[in-house]
Amino acid sequence: GPGHRGDIPDQARRSLAGESFESHGTLGEHTYDCSWRAREDGTVIGLRVDPAGQKLYILERERLLRTDLDFQNLEVVLDLPSVTYGLSFDASAGLLYYRPISGELYSLDVGTPGATPVQVSLPTDLSYLEGNFTVTGGTLYLGTSDDHVARFEVASAASPEIILPRVTSPAAVAVIGDVLYWADSNEGWIAAADLDGRHPRVVHESLVAQEQAPSVPAP
Repeated sequence: GPGHRGDIPDQARRSLAGESFESHGTLGEHTYDCSWRAREDGTVIGLRVDPAGQKLYILERERLLRTDLDFQNLEVVLDLPSVTYGLSFDASAGLLYYRPISGELYSLDVGTPGATPVQVSLPTDLSYLEGNFTVTGGTLYLGTSDDHVARFEVASAASPEIILPRVTSPAAVAVIGDVLYWADSNEGWIAAADLDGRHPRVVHESLVAQEQAPSVPAP
């Protein structure tokens, strides 16, 4: 509900099955996201929190792990058949989404024991899922390689709606409440807008961006 924040320590360092990592605080009301490099056998791609289930999901290159929020009871949820680079959790539906390197989209009902992944139908004009994405309330938001931020309803697989055109290098997207955030991988700044793309504004500037003011699409 409003004001809920995952009970993850602001500074936590643990060792999970040989992979050493750090976590730093929370992101908003319902999600906690970071990525880091594993100590020995590859890269951990990212994290997602299930607030209702009080679980932390850890995406490695070829497997999905789950642990309690105090980093106890680590288990393997899925061995993935290929390298996977995208992960999102839709708290409204209890569905975890992930994207293999080949671009398909899969969902997993984390509340159903023994559930198997289901391939999600993509819009006909989107042959594969590129870039970073997030799913909230059944809507998928993604940054594209042609410098847009777009969205579409997962259930209907309707054509993506471009809500933020002319956005340079949207390397990451996130939704918290009714605010959409995206990051520019070239300039290093973070911007925000309404969910329909209106009222864009820069909310964080990197050292690079402070030297040269970034531009965002006109409202």
